[in-house]
Amino acid sequence: MFVGVSFPLKKSGKNVGFDSFTEDEISEAVKFNIKNIILTFPGERIWDTSFGVGIKRILFEQNVVSVLDQYKSIIIGQLESYASYINVEFLDLFEIGEATIKIILQYSINKTDIIDTLEIEINSDLI
Repeated sequence: MFVGVSFPLKKSGKNVGFDSFTEDEISEAVKFNIKNIILTFPGERIWDTSFGVGIKRILFEQNVVSVLDQYKSIIIGQLESYASYINVEFLDLFEIGEATIKIILQYSINKTDIIDTLEIEINSDLI
């Protein structure tokens, strides 16, 4: 069990302003953060224009296969910058159909025993 700040802050109870989180809750929060990093376009967050991979752009590339390795590097760089609490164990991007790519990311969460996998399919329906 892990402890973190709860929002909104609560004045009542014995854990004033703090909650304990299960490994499942931590895992879901980390997945949510990773998806946001991958799906957000750089510049979309005006307070941090460097944030995000913008993976959906890959769908409009002429030769998707040739840019997959570039996007692997971009994803790893973004995760190192914005999710330094994880270690990437495995990352693969591949084309699974016309205008559809799949991302498989296996990662471990620092200071926990959690190893998890995130799979995302990106296609023109998401745009």
